[in-house]
Amino acid sequence: MIEIRHKESGEVLRTFNGETLAGEFMEGAKLAGADLSKRDMTNVDLQRADLRDADLTGSNLKGALLTGALVRGANFDGANMEKCDLTDSFGVGAGFHGANLNGANFRYAKLSEADFSEASLV
Repeated sequence: MIEIRHKESGEVLRTFNGETLAGEFMEGAKLAGADLSKRDMTNVDLQRADLRDADLTGSNLKGALLTGALVRGANFDGANMEKCDLTDSFGVGAGFHGANLNGANFRYAKLSEADFSEASLV
């Protein structure tokens, strides 16, 4: 079982059965401030999810759907976001330092003041 907790308060935000979050359906999930660091989230569906200030450092988000997601202040540093779909996402100040963004779709995304330093964008 996996418990997703708030990174500061420790409050349980959501619980999942199983060992991984890969392929989970979390459309519209309220995960603001969640600690999702170093998780296998391959092909996860986070469309229109609230990920404001969430920590996804070092997570595997390959093929994840983040269309319309709120990612303001979220930390994706060092994450594998290859072929991730961030269409229409909103993320002022999001961090993508050193992230693998090869093949990611940022169409219509609003990511002002985001940190893309040392990220791979091919």
